[in-house]
Amino acid sequence: MTKRLTKHLITLVSISFIVLMMLPARMVHAHSSASDGTITVFFHAEPADRIVAGVPTKLDVAIKDSANRFEAGKPYTCNCNLEITFSQKKIATLPIDNSNSFEPLKYTFPSKGIYLLKVTGTPQAGATFDPFAVDLQVFAHDPSEKVASTTNNSKALGDALPLIALTIITILLITVLVLPKKGAKAKK
Repeated sequence: MTKRLTKHLITLVSISFIVLMMLPARMVHAHSSASDGTITVFFHAEPADRIVAGVPTKLDVAIKDSANRFEAGKPYTCNCNLEITFSQKKIATLPIDNSNSFEPLKYTFPSKGIYLLKVTGTPQAGATFDPFAVDLQVFAHDPSEKVASTTNNSKALGDALPLIALTIITILLITVLVLPKKGAKAKK
């Protein structure tokens, strides 16, 4: 490899590293799910799929069991709770109603930031499912932040940005490493 090619390669790798470091970490959204064994917990926030600090939020929590041992709709079979943690401090514990007349939980997130939601369940009254605990993260926005769109399309684009960046970097690497060799062979 020539000195010139090595210099270009080092420059390209450095630029690629900087670009990747500038990409935001995957943002947590108002739609989330997490699993523990056969139990999967689905989480949804309203209004408009967006948690806003200082604004009352409806939290839908659905619990599904792939082994069909968790019986949704039977209110006394699970001691289920949603713990809300902010900056490593538990700030609320809300009981999850497992009845057919399920009402969303209501909570007002006090400030902007990432919150850890821990859903726990222990079997009661002869239930046969295994105890579970899952962690979900959500982001509470500042009320003054304007968001153009919170649709699945904008989420998908945000999640695809690292892949797009890696594709561009790969094309640039191929251009720098392969094309100079072909040009050198053509001159011979």
